[in-house]
Amino acid sequence: MGKTLRRYVLVEIAGAFFAGVALFTFVLFVERVLDLVDLVIGRGVPGVLVARLFASILPAFLEITLPMALLLGVVMAFARMSRDGELAALRAAGIDLRSLVAVPMAAGLVVGLATLFLAVG
Repeated sequence: MGKTLRRYVLVEIAGAFFAGVALFTFVLFVERVLDLVDLVIGRGVPGVLVARLFASILPAFLEITLPMALLLGVVMAFARMSRDGELAALRAAGIDLRSLVAVPMAAGLVVGLATLFLAVG
Protein backbone atom coordinates (compact mmCIF):
# COMPACT_ATOMS: atom_id res chain seq x y z
CA MET A 1 0.00 0.00 0.00
CA GLY A 2 1.38 3.37 -0.99
CA LYS A 3 2.26 6.31 1.18
CA THR A 4 -0.52 8.42 -0.32
CA LEU A 5 -3.18 5.85 0.48
CA ARG A 6 -1.89 5.47 4.06
CA ARG A 7 -1.96 9.23 4.51
CA TYR A 8 -5.50 9.37 3.07
CA VAL A 9 -6.79 6.76 5.54
CA LEU A 10 -5.00 8.51 8.41
CA VAL A 11 -6.57 11.87 7.51
CA GLU A 12 -10.00 10.22 7.33
CA ILE A 13 -9.52 8.76 10.80
CA ALA A 14 -7.96 11.93 12.27
CA GLY A 15 -10.92 14.18 11.50
CA ALA A 16 -13.42 12.09 13.40
CA PHE A 17 -10.83 11.29 16.09
CA PHE A 18 -10.24 14.93 17.03
CA ALA A 19 -13.95 15.70 16.89
CA GLY A 20 -14.57 12.69 19.14
CA VAL A 21 -11.92 13.77 21.64
CA ALA A 22 -13.48 17.23 21.86
CA LEU A 23 -17.03 15.90 22.11
CA PHE A 24 -16.36 13.13 24.63
CA THR A 25 -14.18 15.36 26.81
CA PHE A 26 -16.87 18.03 26.77
CA VAL A 27 -19.54 15.50 27.78
CA LEU A 28 -17.43 14.33 30.71
CA PHE A 29 -16.59 17.90 31.66
CA VAL A 30 -20.25 18.96 31.72
CA GLU A 31 -20.75 16.57 34.62
CA ARG A 32 -18.16 18.51 36.64
CA VAL A 33 -19.19 22.02 35.57
CA LEU A 34 -21.79 22.42 38.29
CA ASP A 35 -19.27 21.52 40.96
CA LEU A 36 -16.72 23.96 39.54
CA VAL A 37 -19.29 26.75 39.22
CA ASP A 38 -20.31 26.14 42.81
CA LEU A 39 -16.69 26.54 43.87
CA VAL A 40 -16.36 29.89 42.08
CA ILE A 41 -19.74 31.41 42.93
CA GLY A 42 -20.73 29.79 46.20
CA ARG A 43 -17.39 29.53 47.96
CA GLY A 44 -15.40 32.34 46.36
CA VAL A 45 -12.56 30.18 45.04
CA PRO A 46 -10.44 32.14 42.52
CA GLY A 47 -10.92 31.24 38.86
CA VAL A 48 -7.22 30.49 38.41
CA LEU A 49 -7.43 27.79 41.06
CA VAL A 50 -10.49 26.28 39.39
CA ALA A 51 -8.63 26.29 36.05
CA ARG A 52 -5.73 24.44 37.70
CA LEU A 53 -8.23 21.96 39.14
CA PHE A 54 -9.68 21.39 35.67
CA ALA A 55 -6.16 20.91 34.27
CA SER A 56 -5.52 18.23 36.88
CA ILE A 57 -8.79 16.46 36.04
CA LEU A 58 -8.22 16.56 32.27
CA PRO A 59 -5.74 13.63 32.06
CA ALA A 60 -8.27 11.35 33.76
CA PHE A 61 -10.84 12.40 31.16
CA LEU A 62 -8.40 11.78 28.32
CA GLU A 63 -7.71 8.25 29.57
CA ILE A 64 -11.29 7.48 28.70
CA THR A 65 -11.89 9.71 25.70
CA LEU A 66 -8.79 8.91 23.60
CA PRO A 67 -9.62 5.21 23.02
CA MET A 68 -13.31 6.02 22.49
CA ALA A 69 -12.44 8.73 19.98
CA LEU A 70 -10.09 6.44 18.07
CA LEU A 71 -12.80 3.82 17.81
CA LEU A 72 -15.19 6.48 16.55
CA GLY A 73 -12.62 7.73 14.04
CA VAL A 74 -11.89 4.28 12.61
CA VAL A 75 -15.54 3.30 12.36
CA MET A 76 -16.54 6.63 10.79
CA ALA A 77 -13.65 6.57 8.30
CA PHE A 78 -14.26 3.05 7.06
CA ALA A 79 -18.04 3.52 7.02
CA ARG A 80 -17.66 6.62 4.87
CA MET A 81 -15.19 4.88 2.57
CA SER A 82 -17.57 1.96 2.23
CA ARG A 83 -20.59 4.20 1.64
CA ASP A 84 -18.76 6.14 -1.07
CA GLY A 85 -17.60 2.96 -2.79
CA GLU A 86 -13.92 3.65 -2.13
CA LEU A 87 -13.33 0.24 -0.57
CA ALA A 88 -14.79 -1.45 -3.65
CA ALA A 89 -12.57 0.71 -5.87
CA LEU A 90 -9.49 -0.22 -3.83
CA ARG A 91 -10.38 -3.88 -4.15
CA ALA A 92 -10.91 -3.50 -7.88
CA ALA A 93 -7.48 -1.87 -8.11
CA GLY A 94 -5.95 -4.98 -6.56
CA ILE A 95 -5.23 -3.56 -3.13
CA ASP A 96 -5.82 -6.04 -0.35
CA LEU A 97 -8.19 -4.54 2.19
CA ARG A 98 -6.25 -6.18 5.00
CA SER A 99 -3.35 -3.88 4.19
CA LEU A 100 -5.58 -0.93 5.17
CA VAL A 101 -5.64 -2.28 8.73
CA ALA A 102 -2.01 -1.24 9.28
CA VAL A 103 -2.95 2.43 9.61
CA PRO A 104 -5.61 1.99 12.33
CA MET A 105 -3.33 -0.47 14.12
CA ALA A 106 -0.50 2.08 14.18
CA ALA A 107 -2.90 4.77 15.37
CA GLY A 108 -4.16 2.38 18.03
CA LEU A 109 -0.61 1.77 19.20
CA VAL A 110 0.06 5.51 19.47
CA VAL A 111 -3.21 6.16 21.31
CA GLY A 112 -2.61 3.16 23.55
CA LEU A 113 0.83 4.45 24.51
CA ALA A 114 -0.57 7.94 25.14
CA THR A 115 -3.29 6.45 27.32
CA LEU A 116 -0.73 4.39 29.20
CA PHE A 117 1.38 7.51 29.74
CA LEU A 118 -1.66 9.39 31.08
CA ALA A 119 -2.66 6.51 33.35
CA VAL A 120 0.78 5.88 34.81
CA GLY A 121 2.26 9.39 34.75
